[in-house]
Amino acid sequence: MVDELLFLSPHLPHRRIAHAGGRFSWAWLSALSACSRVHLVTPASLENASAPRDLPPCVRVTMLPVGPPPHRWAARLHDARAGGITPGIAVLEAFRSSPAFADAVASADLVEIHWQHLLPLANDVRGLRPGLPVTAFVHDVMTQMAQREARSARHFKTRIASTVRARRALVIEPRLLAEVDQIFTFTHKDRDLLRGMGVTRPVEVVDPNVQVPERPASGSERPVVAFTGAMSRSANAESIAWFLARVWPRVLSEMAGATLIVAGANPPQWLWQQRSSSVVVTGYVDDFDEIYRSASLFVAPLTLGAGIKFKVLDAMAYGLAVVATPIAADGIVEEAGSGCFAAITADSRQMAERIVFSLRHPDYRSAVGDRARSWVHSRFDFERSVSSALQIYQRLCSAPTGSTGPQAFRDRS
Repeated sequence: MVDELLFLSPHLPHRRIAHAGGRFSWAWLSALSACSRVHLVTPASLENASAPRDLPPCVRVTMLPVGPPPHRWAARLHDARAGGITPGIAVLEAFRSSPAFADAVASADLVEIHWQHLLPLANDVRGLRPGLPVTAFVHDVMTQMAQREARSARHFKTRIASTVRARRALVIEPRLLAEVDQIFTFTHKDRDLLRGMGVTRPVEVVDPNVQVPERPASGSERPVVAFTGAMSRSANAESIAWFLARVWPRVLSEMAGATLIVAGANPPQWLWQQRSSSVVVTGYVDDFDEIYRSASLFVAPLTLGAGIKFKVLDAMAYGLAVVATPIAADGIVEEAGSGCFAAITADSRQMAERIVFSLRHPDYRSAVGDRARSWVHSRFDFERSVSSALQIYQRLCSAPTGSTGPQAFRDRS
């Protein structure tokens, strides 16, 4: 057994956190805290400081005060050099200057870094304790996200800046991941993507904490389309803006009685103003169960982002047919097959046509949803992933002193 696990995260995960990555981290820490003492160190951001403290009893939390940011030009230079893989220089300095962080490293048996934003701290951990095992949880491949942003940029200056950031990320992300002993990610596709970028560290694929409800959604008799996601995230907000402008009017022209439900925390003001008889904006929802059960179809019109989309897996687990963009289906369709989706398209006209077709043909929706639900049920096993991670932790901690770490790995290669 590993006595003390130290987790470094930019977010304080809790039961009511608004985004899927945070909910996974909460489930991950909950499972691991049943076997080991868990110490979570996180910056005292406004989001974290105001979050409810409903972590499991065995998880100890240390919040590090974050000082004022440096001069604007220094912060921008730091962010540009980091290729977008940074929480900001002020957050990194909060860790590096904190005696509490140094003490936490000194007492840990293993350090795990969640989200790539804190990957620069792996080198700091090495400086404090060279032989301490360090693992990293890659929620999204930041290089892929930056590359997609560069391709989708509409304005010349934005495209140039995004392209530079993507090129920097392609260099920096593998370099940062070379400082850890083990990488965890959610999909085989992300694992292969990292390897294609030159990452040589071992990568373990971890199953998301997808909960398959005992009873599938029966599907609304009315034409109700649902989308869920933390609306404070630009990928969700920009994608639903595109959908409302380019897709939804075409759907309404064919089905005047259709309703779109946009559920998720912190919608921007412009989205609140889109509310109408055909568009429902809920804001924060404590439990999406009612949303999924009130819908007849789920849409995931994501135009930005990277990594597996938990919202798509959740909808599939409920037996809902999903119309998605290729970005939203990324990492899922490769294993599930296109038959588990009602449609996968980035074309606004085709998306509208497939939504209308699916709404008009309940037997088709039901067949797609049944296939998707069956695949999710057979594919994902969160408890198995926790068990595998514990075995990896034990192996890393049991290795002879000096046999872990970047140099030791290179010597064995």
